[in-house]
Amino acid sequence: MASSISRTRCSSASAAPEPGSPWTTTGVAPDLLVFAKGVNSGYVPLGGVLVGDAIYEAFTERPYPAGMTYSGHPLACAAAVGAIRAMQDEGTVVTAARLGAQVLGPGLTKLAEKHRSIGDVRGIGGSGPSSLSATG
Repeated sequence: MASSISRTRCSSASAAPEPGSPWTTTGVAPDLLVFAKGVNSGYVPLGGVLVGDAIYEAFTERPYPAGMTYSGHPLACAAAVGAIRAMQDEGTVVTAARLGAQVLGPGLTKLAEKHRSIGDVRGIGGSGPSSLSATG
């Protein structure tokens, strides 16, 4: 079974992993990384899937027949290159990791301690999902 991480609001992980980023400090290595919107700051529709070596190798022998109207659009890709460069230049990935560890994670944990309806709190970088329960 392949593991995946889906990120539609923030695709900072689509840039090469930076030292100190969640992808290099946690040992998380998904087989698939789905991204969209944030890869080019939402200026032009674009999304993609990053795959690990095993999945890549599976498709070197047989093509994956997928594509959409916007596939490989030069304007969308140019916007993505600019957004990724800005994320790298501004240290966005490392900043998200720090804020997740120092602000978002502890804040959600405190909130869960006060409210029985909040269950498991977890996260990586700027993504902090938690489970909710009607029964508490």
